[in-house]
Amino acid sequence: MSALGKMITEAMGVMMNFNPEKNKNIIKTTQNMGNINTTKKLVGYYNDRIDVDGCPMEIFAKRETDNEKIIFFLHGGAYIGDLTGLYRTYARYFINQTGAKIFMPDYRVAPEHTFPAALIDAEKCWNYLMTHGYNAKDIIVIGDSAGGNLALSLMLKLRDSKRTMPYAAVFLSPWADMTASGDSYVYNYPNDVMFGFRGKEFEEEKRQALLACDIFAYFKENDRTNPAISPVFGEYHGFPECFFVAAKNEMLLSDTLTIAEKINAAGGKAEVFAEHEMFHVYPILVEACPEAKEANKKIVEFMNRKFYDRTVEKNKEIEHNLITAERKKLYTKFVKAIKDYQLIEDGDKIAVCISGGKDSMLLAKCMQELKAHGIDNFEVRYIVMDPGYTDFNLLQIKNNLELLNIPAEIFESDIFAITEEIIEEGNPCYMCARMRRGWLYAKAKELGCNKIALGHHFDDVIETTLMGMLYNGQVQTMLPKLKSENFEGMELIRPLYYVREKDIIAWQKNNGLQFIRCACQFSEKAENGVAESKRQRTKELIELLEKENRSIPMNIFRSVQNVQLSAVIEYKDKLGKRHNFLDENF
Repeated sequence: MSALGKMITEAMGVMMNFNPEKNKNIIKTTQNMGNINTTKKLVGYYNDRIDVDGCPMEIFAKRETDNEKIIFFLHGGAYIGDLTGLYRTYARYFINQTGAKIFMPDYRVAPEHTFPAALIDAEKCWNYLMTHGYNAKDIIVIGDSAGGNLALSLMLKLRDSKRTMPYAAVFLSPWADMTASGDSYVYNYPNDVMFGFRGKEFEEEKRQALLACDIFAYFKENDRTNPAISPVFGEYHGFPECFFVAAKNEMLLSDTLTIAEKINAAGGKAEVFAEHEMFHVYPILVEACPEAKEANKKIVEFMNRKFYDRTVEKNKEIEHNLITAERKKLYTKFVKAIKDYQLIEDGDKIAVCISGGKDSMLLAKCMQELKAHGIDNFEVRYIVMDPGYTDFNLLQIKNNLELLNIPAEIFESDIFAITEEIIEEGNPCYMCARMRRGWLYAKAKELGCNKIALGHHFDDVIETTLMGMLYNGQVQTMLPKLKSENFEGMELIRPLYYVREKDIIAWQKNNGLQFIRCACQFSEKAENGVAESKRQRTKELIELLEKENRSIPMNIFRSVQNVQLSAVIEYKDKLGKRHNFLDENF
């Protein structure tokens, strides 16, 4: 033990002693744990406190958070102590080390509330996540001491009710044996500074005194062999991978060793780190001493490995779904457009342009699938232009690229800054789109590409067609491919030409994906009612008409394929020359 670790351990033995021979007011001592750290908010972080059917739950994250990584943190405190600043500070450490978003229920505690109040609250908060867009497989549960007990009880309940378990779990000295019957309660009694008594043996009389003291106030007269109260008596088939940390000289060590052994015996995987002679739940000191620093490094390594494993697993699920359950509505239509309009030819080198939205991300995945299992007569590069995204949006794009395993190159431009200057002059979206395309063509040409692929879909096409008539008094559409006028030898292609937007939205939702939208100030103002997008109004009009007649979208699409020149008043040819039906040679 380091000198600093020894000093802190001795201090904890004085301040936080729960041996009934030494402490006659255990409830007050536990409740006073909050005075160690009075942090109410994490400055510089996102903080929120919500009500979940009567149970408060605090949420902490960086403002540039990754919502695919979730930690469900159940705090300790012998079911007597509330959620305190000590745990908020510990949450900040995990946010910084993992990039995760943390949810911490402030569940009901004794003496006012007794078993099963905390378990009911924990399940409420878990259900809140499940009904608000979060996936159990994206969540790591962590619990210390009584929070470890609560986490184990919750997971046993989820499994027994055949609900999806969290992806992994971390337990810090879980208090899991309310009968105090493990071997370590005896052999570590003289060594444990918080629960034991140096120089004395743990005789049956002392065990009974411990079991009768106020630290068990939450359980009262309940059967302490019930696995929901003492998880050491539970059965552990079907548990996710778990990581345990305990002090090797603490009385509760058997709780950890017993459960880890049961998980492994049931075919699961549990690892135990119990290398230091410290005190109960010593990692909560974060980096205050070498021992806590090492333990937390192990915890973070485990969590980051599991988050990475989940990323790889999730990408495989997304790729599998694209060619199975979602094939007909997405990938098949993608391939059909390529064939119908000859979008890809031998020797093409295509720059797939990713904005960070749902459409371009789907396009990139389809191109990957085509390259891997379809045709391989072309080269592909993936590029992301940063027009001035906020740090939040840029990080979300990077996280999605990692999740979807898209090897994209990110380059910068100042388009948003320029667009902001002309926002009052009208039609900044048009100018932004033109500038974006110019930057993308230039980057693609720099990379040796002869084509850029954009994520415009079927609904973009019909909306553009209708907007031309309603707002510009002309009949034209968005073509599936287009030669560049300013970049010689370059061509634009739109492989999602046949794909409906509603099917892209379903793909996003079914796979639990979160993408950015346009992310420019003008669009944000439009969403807030300051300005209104013509495209959005056109989209809503088509949706309204489609409710009356499902053929409307396809009829709009086909209208520019079935133009009868003999039945129009006038049209312009490629050179811009007008031809009127009154002309002799019309």
